Amino acid sequence: MMSNLELENEKEYHFRAYHHSNFSLQNVCFDVGIRKHHDIQTSVVCHIFDGDGEVAAGVASVEAIENFLTSDWIRQFKCNICSAPVLMVDANLSPSALEASCQMAAESSTPVWFEPVSVIKSRRVASVAKYITFASPNEDELIAMANALSCKDVFHPIQRDDVGTKCSIESLFQMLKPAILVLLEKGLDVLQSVAAGIAAAKAAVEGETNVPSEYSLAKIADDARRVYSSAKVISHQSML
Repeated sequence: MMSNLELENEKEYHFRAYHHSNFSLQNVCFDVGIRKHHDIQTSVVCHIFDGDGEVAAGVASVEAIENFLTSDWIRQFKCNICSAPVLMVDANLSPSALEASCQMAAESSTPVWFEPVSVIKSRRVASVAKYITFASPNEDELIAMANALSCKDVFHPIQRDDVGTKCSIESLFQMLKPAILVLLEKGLDVLQSVAAGIAAAKAAVEGETNVPSEYSLAKIADDARRVYSSAKVISHQSML
């Protein structure tokens, strides 16, 4: 997933907030600004894929993002962040840059989407968890995020007897439930989170008669409220 870090040419980085959904990439770049520096080099990522097309291993060099997209640089775009419908950040940013971005978004109630990037960097969620509205971790990143917020390694990656065997969605969810609950406890309660998830999934479903022309956060919020208001708690037992 791309963050607000967009590569313009080989030696140009651009920090942006999506302040208008139908702006062209060119307009957004020129309106917000592009960071240029003779020492900035293109980030390099190398992935090794397995027989099923999944990433088996990878290495990345993204030092320029931490070195040049600093909190001071990002603060120049406070107006853009505060007027954006959503701010997307990823864990390639330094902890201080993440905090600066999220704090500015919080001042104007701008939702924040956090992309963990990798297992190691996903732990950077700890300092900004209270600001995050959405997150998009994979299984291993979710475990690492839960451990970071627990301040100890309570959770461990799911062990499979046969690497080629795929777990059902239900069984995978049950195994990940304790870690998910830790993350939910830092933000919305379980029912609110489920309601928001149902509403977001509904809006994302594409069919001949249901292809959303735009992703409206206001509509998602309204649908989530309807789901939440009709929900009933039957029982609740902690899995921790």
